[in-house]
Amino acid sequence: MSTTLITMTITLFVASAIAALPLLKLRQFRAAMQGTLGSLCLTAGCGAFIALCSGFLGEFGSANLFAADVGAKAAIKELPSKSPTKDTSPATSAADKALAEDSTHDVKLPAGELHTAPNVNPERMLIPPGRPEWIGRNVSVGSEHTIAVCSGPFTTEAEAEHELDRVIKAKTDEYIAERLGSSLAPQLVGYDIIKIKTPKNEHGLGLLKPENIYREEISLSVGPMHQVHALLEFDPDFRQKITNQWHDLTAYYRLLQTGLVAGGALLFLGTVFSYFRLDNATRGYYTGRLQFMTAAAILAIVGSGAVLARWIYWL
Repeated sequence: MSTTLITMTITLFVASAIAALPLLKLRQFRAAMQGTLGSLCLTAGCGAFIALCSGFLGEFGSANLFAADVGAKAAIKELPSKSPTKDTSPATSAADKALAEDSTHDVKLPAGELHTAPNVNPERMLIPPGRPEWIGRNVSVGSEHTIAVCSGPFTTEAEAEHELDRVIKAKTDEYIAERLGSSLAPQLVGYDIIKIKTPKNEHGLGLLKPENIYREEISLSVGPMHQVHALLEFDPDFRQKITNQWHDLTAYYRLLQTGLVAGGALLFLGTVFSYFRLDNATRGYYTGRLQFMTAAAILAIVGSGAVLARWIYWL
């Protein structure tokens, strides 16, 4: 049934086109068609520009090249799954095998503590005495904002240190995002691990003091393992600093947004005004061509604005 309907439609269309061929050769009909198509193009360009400026087509922030990519929210919530390079010695292989066997047991870590190493049975873990009281403590009351993090057990101290750096960076980004209320905040005002660990008097943030790093060697069923703890302290100066940076960035990008929309509006009005001026100057002789050129110019303005908008954070 559908095939027959399609065949009949195509046949009628072809027959109508053949019958209207003499009419299409008339100069008056071609001028009318050219003017009609130019008006449709002009209307389509104006509608696209209005929809783009009014936000009907959606926010530009969802297509931001910087955001993307990368996925700031996913980078905050999840740590990289790639584990540090491990030693391939027989002792290490035995440790990894035993840890894999223990992975069926759950470990209850302190609240807010990140752990990327395999789960181990707490009954088989012997913790040496002398742990600081701040391990496992997360405080966000008044001016005291602290977060304790842990690297998890690793066969070597270097692997534990490397994992701790990744955990510190992730927790700092998470704190900044929560504090400023935007998943883009860590990407725009974020800091690398060097600035996080550098003291304030050396152009750093001073979030991690040397005395707030605790290294320990714990005993598991597979043997001794290395683990590193750290305490991040987000003082009022740091919170005020990131707040001021965020306000400056917000004002900067909103100024760019305003300039982009205002510039597009001026170009649009200038294009339409030029069309009427040229059409009046030529006494309507080139109306169709002018309408087509005007529509093309408006579409070019819309396209250029969309491309430029992808390079702006829409905060």
